[in-house]
This record gives sequence, C-alpha cells and structure tokens, in this order.
Amino acid sequence: MIFLPNKFELYCCVLRNTVQHLIIKNGYRDKYIKNLMKIHKAEALFSYEEAPANIKDFSSEILKAVFLKLKEKNKSFHFKIQKTGIFLINKKLFSSLLLCLCRNAEKIEIGTLCGKIFIKAEKTDLIELKKLLKAINAEYFFERKNRKLLIIINATKTDKKPCENEKDWEYILNPLSVVNIYLN
Repeated sequence: MIFLPNKFELYCCVLRNTVQHLIIKNGYRDKYIKNLMKIHKAEALFSYEEAPANIKDFSSEILKAVFLKLKEKNKSFHFKIQKTGIFLINKKLFSSLLLCLCRNAEKIEIGTLCGKIFIKAEKTDLIELKKLLKAINAEYFFERKNRKLLIIINATKTDKKPCENEKDWEYILNPLSVVNIYLN
C-alpha cells in the first residue's frame, strides 16, 4: 500500500527542507533556527499518531541531551524521572512540550500515577506552552509567584512493546536535531 501524505504534511516537509538547505548554504542564523522550531511545533500540533513509549526512556534521552547542551552553555538544569510506565502518547507533541519546558525551566520532574503523566517544572514560563498543553489534552496549574508549573497528562497505559528512541548522543551530534533547534 502506498502512503500519500496530505497537503499540510507535504507543505511542512518542503518548508523544512528549504530552511535546512538555507542553513547548509548560508550557515546558522537565528531566523533559520526559529523557523525550524516553528515548523517542528506545527508538525507536532498537527500529528495525531500515538505510539507506545516508555516514558522514562523517552524522556531521559531527551533530558540528558538537554542537560549536556545547557552544561555546554554554563546554564543550570536539573531533572528527575520517577516511577514510569509504557503509555500511548503522541511522541512529537510530548517531545515538543518537554523541549519548550527545558528552554526556560531550571528543574523538571517527571513521573506517573494512576494512568496519568505528571510533569513538575520550576522557574518556567507558560507563554510558549499553552497551545501544546491544549493539543496534548493536559491540565495544568501555574503558580505565578514562584513560577512553578504542574502538568497532568491523561494518557492510556498499555502493555505493547515500546518503540525505539533516539539516543542522547544522536540528539547532540546532529546539528538539526530537535534538541539543537529548541536550545539554540
């Protein structure tokens, strides 16, 4: 069976390839990186495919890469991953949410309880996250005074085998990976 993408997916693919070609041709510039980030967010907001993922493995690979990238820039960042399980999640949307949190949070905790995924972030902003939180169908509580955020994501727990994840070094070594796009 042949898979034909719809018009939006084709448009995003062509747009991403054009911006990546401009980066290769003209070098890294802020506007190109910001455009790539916008394209990735648009793709994440549009995608509806859910795949089984071990939240601990998936989150830890992204957060390890973020930790190393921010350590390189002399910024403090701490993360803790507690008891987790295998859930059906939209991986693009979840990774976009984590990376938006990592852009300005100093500490992130991830855990699961009663079939829900909990994310606690300290010293973060809510501005970039509202669309992503709405798309992932999450409830959130934000304390303005201390800039603390609690996100509760309703997800379906599953017994299916989780999909393979990219390793943290793959995120770091690829200059056009999502981690490098969001943190530049």
